[in-house]
Amino acid sequence: MAIEVNDRPLKGEFLHTAGIVNTMVKQLNSFASEVTRVAREVGTEGKLGGQADVQTSPASGKTLPIP
Repeated sequence: MAIEVNDRPLKGEFLHTAGIVNTMVKQLNSFASEVTRVAREVGTEGKLGGQADVQTSPASGKTLPIP
C-alpha cells in the first residue's frame, strides 16, 4: 500500500520516514492497549494475576514484563 500526501505518493526519504513513524505508532498503540488492560486487571485491589503481552520489537528482541 502506497503512502500518499495530498493524493501524491511519497518517495525516497519521506517514504522511509513515514514507514518508521507508522511502525512506531503501531507499537505505541499496542503498548498503550496493554497498559490499559493491565490497569483494568489491577483495578482497586492492586493485584496483578497475569503478565502484559507486548509484541517483541525487532530492535530490542525483548518483551516487557509487568511485575
